[in-house]
Amino acid sequence: MGRKHLTKYLFFKMIWNYLFDDDSYFVNKRLKLCSMQKSLLNQQKYDKTLWEEKIARAKINQSFVDKLTVHCRNRKEQIARLSGFWFNVIKADLNLVSQLNKTDSEILENHLTSIEVVYDADSKLKFSIIFDFIKNEYFSNDRIFKRFNFRDGVLISTESTCINWKKEILNIVPEESDEEDYNTFEIEDTLEKLWIDPLKYVQGDDDVTEDEVED
Repeated sequence: MGRKHLTKYLFFKMIWNYLFDDDSYFVNKRLKLCSMQKSLLNQQKYDKTLWEEKIARAKINQSFVDKLTVHCRNRKEQIARLSGFWFNVIKADLNLVSQLNKTDSEILENHLTSIEVVYDADSKLKFSIIFDFIKNEYFSNDRIFKRFNFRDGVLISTESTCINWKKEILNIVPEESDEEDYNTFEIEDTLEKLWIDPLKYVQGDDDVTEDEVED
């Protein structure tokens, strides 16, 4: 091969290698870009699925709360016609009645008008138990509530109404003990179950026992 042809050959070979290497570089870059785009797309689809599931759960919870609210409103109107209904429900449960002192019994029997369990729309693991009272000589509150907040099935906090006892009654109101604080959730859990189906307890069904309430 002549010198002239060798020079031309080497020149074209250099150009070829340059073009080949350049193509490889851009091909690899494009492959990486496609991989990143695919990964991002999959992540977006995953995030969208999680978001849709979250919305669906919220709608189900809201539907539950809405239906329960209507049902409870109708039931409350019917129960309001029955004097002392909720006190009789409480008396039917041995666990609850054992926690009542004389003053508690008098208040519940003569002044308690309703018990409600109100669930949060965003989660049934957050709920409040509400007690409504008529005007009475013991305290000025017409409504008393206790709220329970759970996380992963564990009670993490509670909130409750401060009872405004009337001065002339303070000396007969017993102080709360540590044992009462320890049993608070057990009592409220029982009240929640009683509220769900109070007629079972009023009618004295044989199927309803203290063990069943504690389950």
